[in-house]
Amino acid sequence: SEFHAGYFHVASGQYRTVLVVGADRVAETPDAQHVLNLIWDKFYEQDFALNTVTMTALAAQRYMHRYGVTEEQFARVVVRSRSNAIGNPYAHLVLRGGSETGPNFDAASIESAVRLLRAAELPEVLMVDCSHGNSEKDAARQIDVADAIMGNLKVSPIRALMLESHLVAGRQNAPVTYGQSITDACLGFEETEVLLYRLADAV
Repeated sequence: SEFHAGYFHVASGQYRTVLVVGADRVAETPDAQHVLNLIWDKFYEQDFALNTVTMTALAAQRYMHRYGVTEEQFARVVVRSRSNAIGNPYAHLVLRGGSETGPNFDAASIESAVRLLRAAELPEVLMVDCSHGNSEKDAARQIDVADAIMGNLKVSPIRALMLESHLVAGRQNAPVTYGQSITDACLGFEETEVLLYRLADAV
């Protein structure tokens, strides 16, 4: 029912507040039709980039159609997953940077993240993604990100760094070179090895 759908939208964490609307189809009026026009999924005709998120969403939609899985059942999975995550003592917040917001591994961003965790009474534990938005998609700049963090690592809330690394540095469009990424550009093995030893010394 609409009430169940509304409940699971909130319980899953996707929305903080929902409006559940019903209309009597027996006495159809212009006002009722107007309400019905407003309750369609707001994402139905919205443009989305073709990326991992949208591909996963399409795969989920196909799975739902093929096996008769409902949104409510999917929401139950999310609710359970979030409950499990809350009970995980090793859970951490990941600072990845963003294409629009820019890098977020600087001291101000780290302090802001810690304040949010403290306000939510969550463990003040962070991971910094040295790639993606923080390196602005330049694999070599992962070393610069790690360098910036190393200086205060012993007293920092940062407990982990994420690097994109492969046997061969860079990336390729087709799998021609063995050990080289066909997705995001990566650091090579030798560069990664040196960086990991430096990180070990910093701890």
